Amino acid sequence: MSNPNDRTLEAMLTREVDRHARLWTLRFLDRSTGALNDRILLDLLASTGHQLTIGHLRELLEGLSNGGFVTIEHLEDIRVVFLTQEGSELAKGRRARDDVARPPPP
Repeated sequence: MSNPNDRTLEAMLTREVDRHARLWTLRFLDRSTGALNDRILLDLLASTGHQLTIGHLRELLEGLSNGGFVTIEHLEDIRVVFLTQEGSELAKGRRARDDVARPPPP
């Protein structure tokens, strides 16, 4: 994760892309059955212009898990990600967090 005090253009871009990737991850989970594996999430994020590595996505997922917005189950070489109620509220904009972009108004 990047240093929040780093004001270089690269660091600011990384933080903003990560904020939007977290939001899109939560939105995809919210609009699905509430569970997707990390490989599917990686493909879905790529379709929205977020070109992440699996390692970077897993870092973002761990952060969301630590915040109580998702839970993660490890199955061999994949992670199954489950949305929590708090994560659903964040995806819908009913809750705010600095490191997750806000969804656009309906």
